[in-house]
Amino acid sequence: MADYFEIDDAEVSQDKPAKQSIFQRLRDNLVAVTEGAVNAPRIALKAVSIGAFSAAKDANQTIPSLNSAIVTFQTEQFDTKGSYSPGDAQNVPTKAGYYEFKLNATYTASGSLSIRKNGTPLVTVTGGQASVSVLAQANGSTDYFDVLATAAGAIMTVNAGALFQGHMVAGS
Repeated sequence: MADYFEIDDAEVSQDKPAKQSIFQRLRDNLVAVTEGAVNAPRIALKAVSIGAFSAAKDANQTIPSLNSAIVTFQTEQFDTKGSYSPGDAQNVPTKAGYYEFKLNATYTASGSLSIRKNGTPLVTVTGGQASVSVLAQANGSTDYFDVLATAAGAIMTVNAGALFQGHMVAGS
């Protein structure tokens, strides 16, 4: 491990040429700081804690004609902040900021799927296949996000294997 050397201001002047010994100490100081030498200053790196989750649908879900239902995603593939609840099929971000939510699903074409914030649709897709994302701001305490299936004139089935995912993209 390299040693850290104090360099006195009197040794360095813009009016005098720098000595090789100063350059060597500057070089060694960078190594000493990087290696965490005992007398070297500490560099505090602020860790960025990004919340992210991925939830998967284990079984087909049937929605009766002309009805709506929250789409359930039973299996948490990962959840770094404990923000997704399979029981409620909701994500409640634990830190205020901007989040991207993604939905990948296949379903019978007789309906639509919506990613919602606090019960209000942010984006709605129709046509039997959803591969969509949306950016939304969350307050970090009470805002929640979920997926709603709405059956049109026939029974709708959301197929197993669907994914609901989200991650923080920026703090507020």
